[in-house]
Amino acid sequence: MLGTGNKSNYMEIIEKKHADIDNGNEDSNKSFMKELKVIDPEGYRLLKSQDKQIKAVQATDEKYAEDKDIDWIINFWEEIWKDGGPKFEGSGWMFRLPDLYIKAKRYDDAIAIVQKIKKTKGSYYLNKANSYITKIEERRAKEATKKIK
Repeated sequence: MLGTGNKSNYMEIIEKKHADIDNGNEDSNKSFMKELKVIDPEGYRLLKSQDKQIKAVQATDEKYAEDKDIDWIINFWEEIWKDGGPKFEGSGWMFRLPDLYIKAKRYDDAIAIVQKIKKTKGSYYLNKANSYITKIEERRAKEATKKIK
């Protein structure tokens, strides 16, 4: 890739190669989605809705990283859950709203959403959900102890 001779512009060469790879991946994805739309329209719609939600989540996380508005990001995730929760899998995403509730010390809300995850998302998240409930109850007890003192 770098060849022989002067390599002082190696970063430029590497960045160009990364851009070429990204463009190739994007072209490949577009081609795949075009084919999928024909052979599996429902699968196509599912992937498009996942992509849309993932982009919204990423934009929301970027905004939250800048402004730290916990109420705003909680509201965003509550809207996601009104529509059945994340359209993509991953425990980090699945438990994002409970994490935010815990951070905001909204323990009852955190337990309610974890119970919803247990009920609607099946056994895949069962162990994590149970450990979250334990963690939330411990934090709630700790907060109650602080208030008594």
